[in-house]
Amino acid sequence: MPDRQKKPTIRTIARKAGVSPTTVSFYLNGHAEEYRLAAETCDRIQRVVDEYKYTPNLHARAMLEKRTYLVGVVIGAMADSFWADLYEGLEETLEAAGYHILVGTSRDDPARERKHFEFMRAKGVDGFIYTPVMLDYARPAFDPQKTAAGAPVVAMLHPVPDVPSVYTDHPAACREVAQNLLSRGHKRIAYIGPFSSSGLTRSDERYLAFRETLLAGGAAVSQFPTAADFLAKAGDFTAAFCYSSGDANRIDEFLRQRGGKDKLSLVSYGGTRANPLYDCGMARVIEPQREIGALAGRLLLDIFDGKDVATVMPPAIFEPRQSIFNVDSPKGKKQT
Repeated sequence: MPDRQKKPTIRTIARKAGVSPTTVSFYLNGHAEEYRLAAETCDRIQRVVDEYKYTPNLHARAMLEKRTYLVGVVIGAMADSFWADLYEGLEETLEAAGYHILVGTSRDDPARERKHFEFMRAKGVDGFIYTPVMLDYARPAFDPQKTAAGAPVVAMLHPVPDVPSVYTDHPAACREVAQNLLSRGHKRIAYIGPFSSSGLTRSDERYLAFRETLLAGGAAVSQFPTAADFLAKAGDFTAAFCYSSGDANRIDEFLRQRGGKDKLSLVSYGGTRANPLYDCGMARVIEPQREIGALAGRLLLDIFDGKDVATVMPPAIFEPRQSIFNVDSPKGKKQT
């Protein structure tokens, strides 16, 4: 029977399992496969761990390995499935490698973002993963590397200069939407969303890729800042592509009330498959949130392991669905 009067150590587990303390450490830290530990050895260690109800001394582990096994995560919000999927992707990846997470939300506030960084750094996190607050949709609000004080940083959703980043290839998805509409015979097309005079923001790149593809295909495109601006002229167009799911839903509801739903092909950028607002069959472009989170976690782990890393741009997923139809098809007969 184990001696429960004294807290067991790795050496205790190693002695009882008949292996070295290093082997126990490899197993407990999730490196059994990397160091090719036999399944029988892993089972033997786990039986002793269970018998002693052993839990690692995280402080001692941090002192020994010069790591806290803590990662600071600062994301925009946690209020809906978009952010939840993003967080779950990185959480699963980091936890599988033995890391724990300190998490905060910026709520699109640069001061909150910086405060979270400073607090987490004071707690000794090994690195950061964050979704940057963007000024004018163009540049991050602050230099995370200065605030991180030497700890590695990975960004999600937006590119950050000199920081490994994981973000969706928006232009590629917008070109795919434009090509789909052209193939269905649409020539009078609207884009609903922001566009700056500089043409340099993350918002701008969606519209510019969409417009360039349509112009090359001989179609006209008009840009409207909001759904309200577009609705007064909705009858002038056969198709509309919305920057956000919010505008797409407002337009869809308006058309339902006015009986014009079958006269306009409608595509939304954003949202998730779990969103009940999409039960109506709206065509959409979905960002792979869970994949982005997982990739960001993997980048940070690779940095911890001393590997070279680079920015990753996973593709968005375009789902045509029922809200797109061919121009020459009978009204109300949707084509997918």
